[in-house]
Amino acid sequence: MAWTCKSCGTKNPTNALKCGKCGGKDPAPRKISTSWIVGGGVFFFIAYVVGTFLGGTMLAVAVEPNNDDLMTAGGKLGIEAKTVEQMAPVDQRRARDEAIVELQKGMAKPVRAVLFWFLTLLIIPLGALVVGFVSEGRTVVEAAVGSLFGQGIGFVVMRFGYGMDIHWIELAVGLVVGFFIAAAGAYVGEAVQEKREREVLMMSELDEAMNK
Repeated sequence: MAWTCKSCGTKNPTNALKCGKCGGKDPAPRKISTSWIVGGGVFFFIAYVVGTFLGGTMLAVAVEPNNDDLMTAGGKLGIEAKTVEQMAPVDQRRARDEAIVELQKGMAKPVRAVLFWFLTLLIIPLGALVVGFVSEGRTVVEAAVGSLFGQGIGFVVMRFGYGMDIHWIELAVGLVVGFFIAAAGAYVGEAVQEKREREVLMMSELDEAMNK
């Protein structure tokens, strides 16, 4: 990973043994980047919102109600109709939404959790990988902390803003899991970045040697 010289503040490539400007060999102390925490938080908030919306869609597809389910839901809502066809279009939509909610409640909790959170848990590490790859220096901590802020704000928005059925225990588990998978994703991204920097440096040194 590129390092910053303690003496003059010059950024140097990964494999540089001394500063290219002043010759210093000591890197500057590691500092937490607030900007990357904020940037990561924004990204993970978007990932959380998109993931939960898509997860809800996957659940809805998995529990498509039949006519009996619609009639049961219609009765619960006080819709007076002997068949689904006799329901007004708006009542059919209401009955369908209610039926989906009831069918989801009847699903096994592990199955529901996998369907609902799968895409979110896929997006977060991929996004962290990008953060680690494009950022300067090591930003594993920043990505992990940013995931906490992003998930927390996303939870508030989805639960209280859109009325999505997300429990506090799911938030607690998600914060712990998200923290570690975001850190892992950022670590992998930095490893890829470091490998690329080494390859560029090796090619540069090879070109210099050939041109001498």
